[in-house]
Amino acid sequence: GLRDVDPKRFEAHRQQGAELLFFLERTVQATSFEGRVCHHWPLRGGDALPFVVPLAAPGTKLLSAATFKVLKERREILAACRDTVRKLAAAAASSSPPKAPKHYFLEVPPDSEAYKVLYGGSACYLYVPDVLFPRARPSLSRR
Repeated sequence: GLRDVDPKRFEAHRQQGAELLFFLERTVQATSFEGRVCHHWPLRGGDALPFVVPLAAPGTKLLSAATFKVLKERREILAACRDTVRKLAAAAASSSPPKAPKHYFLEVPPDSEAYKVLYGGSACYLYVPDVLFPRARPSLSRR
């Protein structure tokens, strides 16, 4: 189960047999349930609820930092997720000792599909792992 989530929120998805994509992160706040230890919790979206995406209707929630496109199709969403996980694992394995990536800011080009979705009157940035995006910056300052 997901903490802080009303199970009714997922009832329509369950009835329709919808595939849901959860983004999880490892946490030190492990709990146990029925003899199993849970070390992962869902990342949260802007509404502070778990970030869950129905694969059949992702809307404009999933943006590719590699292509600056909105990912709309199940196939391309899963391919992008698998590719990113593979690249992150390779980056971690290549450093000794292995280290977790830092979260940096990658500026979104104004002529991109992602920019059109994000634009709110000023520059747009994606929060990305530093090891995959060398052009990303640790902060928004220009120094």
